[in-house]
Parts: sequence; C-alpha cells; structure tokens
Amino acid sequence: MRQRPTPRTPTTGPTILQTECGTKGPHHWRLPFPTRSGMLVQAMADGGILAALLVSPESASVEQANEVWEWAGAAIGMCWHHASVDLDTRQVPGQPSREFGAAVLQELWDAGYTVADLSATLPILFRAIMASLVDRKEVEAVRDFSLAPGVATAS
Repeated sequence: MRQRPTPRTPTTGPTILQTECGTKGPHHWRLPFPTRSGMLVQAMADGGILAALLVSPESASVEQANEVWEWAGAAIGMCWHHASVDLDTRQVPGQPSREFGAAVLQELWDAGYTVADLSATLPILFRAIMASLVDRKEVEAVRDFSLAPGVATAS
C-alpha cells in the first residue's frame, strides 16, 4: 500500500459508497461497470460458492472458506477507492480473479487489516455489487436500441 500524493476524488456519486472498515475507519469503494462485476459474480456462482454461502455458510469447509476469502479479496481489489491510499496489487490481464484476490488479501494483511476489519465491509460491498448488476430483462429492453419499435431498416 502506498499513500496517494493527492487525495482521490470524487468520493461521492452513484457508483461510490462509503463503509466503516472496522478499526481502519471509513473507506470508499467504487463499483465497477456491471459486466466486470458480473464476471466476478458468475465465476463465484459457477464455482458453487454462492450456493454454499446461501445454503449453509457455517458448514463451509476450510477450502470453501479460503475460496470465499479469495473471491472477497478480488471484490475488494476491484472496488478499492480509498481517498488517500492505493493498493500496490493490480490485476494483470489473464490473471485468475481468485489469484488476484489472494494477493489483495495478503497486501491488506501485511498492512495491518484484520479479518474483523474486512468482515465489517464485505456484506455491504457484496450487496452493492449485486444491486449494480443488470438483469436479462433490462438487456433485452435495450438490445435493439438503434431502431424504434416497428421501424423497418432501409434496403
């Protein structure tokens, strides 16, 4: 982690949220474009992690718990928008999200963040990510946005 030479702005807006991060105080998060968030959520669903959390989170195995934290780290890294501190960890093209998430978690751990600090923020962050996703009906409503209903194309 490194201090920003100039504080990050904006710290308000429709894609910015602020949460208390345990003993680390207020943090700002910036929600990524829905397709990027959707890739993360879809990968979690494909891996069975969302189902395991929804059905019985307390009975998760150590492996499942580790996977959940790696996905959480990826979400934190994608959304990090702290006003005065940048993460050193960046996701490189082709890097698996869980690998990126593990690196983010290690950086935060090395900087003194605790499980309790991160646990205070994660439910709020995940709810915001899920709320930002568009549903299939919204996509279908605008897929043919170039034509008004009932207008034929010129031939």
